[in-house]
Amino acid sequence: MKNSLDLWLSQWGEIVRLNQLDQEETEAGEFVIRKNWKDRCLSEGDFFTSETLGFTNAQHQREWYSVLDNKSLKKICIAAPRNHSKPTAFSVNYPLKEIANNPNIRILLVSAAESQSQSFLREITGHIERNETFIQLVGNLKPESPERWMAKEIIVNRTNLNLKDPTVSTVGVGGTILS
Repeated sequence: MKNSLDLWLSQWGEIVRLNQLDQEETEAGEFVIRKNWKDRCLSEGDFFTSETLGFTNAQHQREWYSVLDNKSLKKICIAAPRNHSKPTAFSVNYPLKEIANNPNIRILLVSAAESQSQSFLREITGHIERNETFIQLVGNLKPESPERWMAKEIIVNRTNLNLKDPTVSTVGVGGTILS
């Protein structure tokens, strides 16, 4: 999957060639480009989903991510008709962005049926395990010997090893929630 990082690095390569920059200048420029790309991915939901997950977001989805990115909002209610990708945006893409920002986070996916929330978790684990751009952004979050890596819950590589709850858990409406 081509993303803007590939394009920016390609353009930087042309600048290096035309200006005959030395290795130190070349590496410094690449470092700045990679850092800016990473910072933007981790701070902007729309950019994160298009760059790392390969989504082409519609205007309403870009607005949703803008609302989700606003950390001053404590409660959010968004209503939209069927076929607007609400589950993908809120139960897959946004949790992935939050995990990328903070592997110590704990997320509970709740759906009418537990099997539905587990399908969201399967999509999340698929990106964590196999999405090369996501791995390039945050590193390998799947532990070598996972303590929990199941259909109902996962624990990613964390910086805080004292957390008892999984990174992502799933439950259906009426299901038991343990804390």
